[in-house]
Amino acid sequence: MTDILLSEAEKKYLIDGVKLGMRVDGRERLDYRRLELETGLVCTANGSARIRLSSTDILVTVKMEMEPPDPDNPFCGKLQFFVNCSANAAPEFEGRGGEDLATTLSGMLERLYSSPFTIDKTKLCVVPGKYVRVLYIDIEILECGGNLFDAASLGVKAALYSTRMPQIYVTGEDGGHLEFVVSDNPHDVDRINISNAPILITHLRSAVELGEQIDRCLCEKLLQEERVPERQIKGFLDK
Repeated sequence: MTDILLSEAEKKYLIDGVKLGMRVDGRERLDYRRLELETGLVCTANGSARIRLSSTDILVTVKMEMEPPDPDNPFCGKLQFFVNCSANAAPEFEGRGGEDLATTLSGMLERLYSSPFTIDKTKLCVVPGKYVRVLYIDIEILECGGNLFDAASLGVKAALYSTRMPQIYVTGEDGGHLEFVVSDNPHDVDRINISNAPILITHLRSAVELGEQIDRCLCEKLLQEERVPERQIKGFLDK
């Protein structure tokens, strides 16, 4: 995550604001910043979404490929997550600086969507045991202004909602190889049911000042606020 160094006076100012229910940008503790969400921006992808949360800016694209399934799950398609932290998003992302964040974020999304209750991956099966749809989900962090994980999870859900997968028909078999026809009708598509796709909600649970425990919750955190609390709690909603 982007590193911001705060003086003790700045930390005290942030904590005092939490006590009074007034944050440095004028919001109350549970208020969100203005959010902008657009879908269907990338015509070369099966689905896409761009989310802007104040100065946090993320682009998510979904591309479909047809591949053999995993031997342990011959009837289930797959979702693969890839995160790229643009060097323009923050100075710390230059070179290999963003790799740890990208690994952490992609790993969290993999765990969230590994549950069978999020998305029915059997709907991605084309030929059981032979071919399934694989959705490659690319998350490009264009600018980092705090609350990155929550914004990314919302962007992924929106991109999956906008995803259109052309219908695939098996037309025959030649020499042991199946032959397929992919529909070019823009209305002959399959959609993804994202009703149970999760959205992360991170709460900053507490802060400490001179040994005093301040039990307050903050949501939709700024970068500065991420440096003050003692612990974070990540939960998710699936509705």
